[in-house]
Amino acid sequence: MIFRKKRDPEHRHVFGTHPGDLGVVVVAAIITIAFVYLLLTPKNFGALNAALAPVEAPKPQAGPGTPGITPMQLYDAKKK
Repeated sequence: MIFRKKRDPEHRHVFGTHPGDLGVVVVAAIITIAFVYLLLTPKNFGALNAALAPVEAPKPQAGPGTPGITPMQLYDAKKK
């Protein structure tokens, strides 16, 4: 501020906008357009999840004679 010359306020230069200001406006416009797009699109996520879910093969029923399945017994973890 010491090295600047004091000028008459009526004879100041008019400066334009900084490129950073235009960047802020562009980012705000993109965010606003994306938000409006999300509000206007249909939201049928149940159908989307059903279409993307992997199809699982039916599991064999556990029985006494089923090969490859070992019965397990789970006990409570209480000390005696």
